[in-house]
Amino acid sequence: MLNTKKIGLRQIYLAVLALLFAFPLIANAQITTATIVGTISDPSGAILAGAQVTARNADTGLTRTVVTGEAGTYRLEFLPVGNYVLEVVANGLQKANRGGIVLQVNDTARVDVSLTVGQVTEVVNITEAAP
Repeated sequence: MLNTKKIGLRQIYLAVLALLFAFPLIANAQITTATIVGTISDPSGAILAGAQVTARNADTGLTRTVVTGEAGTYRLEFLPVGNYVLEVVANGLQKANRGGIVLQVNDTARVDVSLTVGQVTEVVNITEAAP
């Protein structure tokens, strides 16, 4: 004889398991932000750990700041869509601004910046649009 309690519990268990596997797919469909990633280097191409990278939304003024890691890389996540300006500051090098970064939903824009040697008070503005 079949035990109806076992069949009922087995179906409930499988239904719960299916929901657990489907949840990440549902959550992923709700992403409404974007990400900027890149590498910061000096004029010789050497990576710069500890550089400060700030993304500013040109429309809303929202800013997010991170510091590059040991590999000279940075990652600015959960940025609302819009137009961004990236500012990079490192000790002993000129500050650089990179504009024209347009983020759409779920974009990951790569913006690598090479800082130049010069007066710390000088600013280099780069108006090239990011791909």
